[in-house]
Amino acid sequence: MLKKFLSSVFIFFSLSLNANEYLPQLVEKNHPDFQFSSQSEFKFLMWKIYNIYLFNNKYNENEIALKLKYNKDINKEKIIESSIKLIIRQNFTNQQKINSWQNKLEKIIPDIKKNQILIGVKSNDKTIFYNSKIKLGEITDPEFSKYFFNIWLGENTIEPNIRKDLLKIDE
Repeated sequence: MLKKFLSSVFIFFSLSLNANEYLPQLVEKNHPDFQFSSQSEFKFLMWKIYNIYLFNNKYNENEIALKLKYNKDINKEKIIESSIKLIIRQNFTNQQKINSWQNKLEKIIPDIKKNQILIGVKSNDKTIFYNSKIKLGEITDPEFSKYFFNIWLGENTIEPNIRKDLLKIDE
């Protein structure tokens, strides 16, 4: 009896301590080969905006997932505007594609409340977006996937410390 109780307590604390190192059930079901790799945090001045977690596909190095857990409310317009600006900042100049991606993101990205999660999965030539419970949508364009994930993982990111944390780069 005591052994069963201690086992339950251990499992509870293990799950509580590492809850952010897991993908929601729907994402795990659709992408079973992802495993937690690393994490970081995005701060603006003194505010913690979100925690970010990188998951790698253990069998396909070209597939990754980024899970963002927001620490404050953010409206969808701000998320989309920031994403598009950061893609343009990478010297992407095809205005027709930028407009198309922005229109698609407006249909996919929701307003975010504190403690909500957004997940972007780079899978083959598409980016699939999820929240904790549902698939929000996808953009099938390898260029979008490249530029979108380079916001955090690219060499020219505006947040090099996040990149170092996620890719485990030592200076």
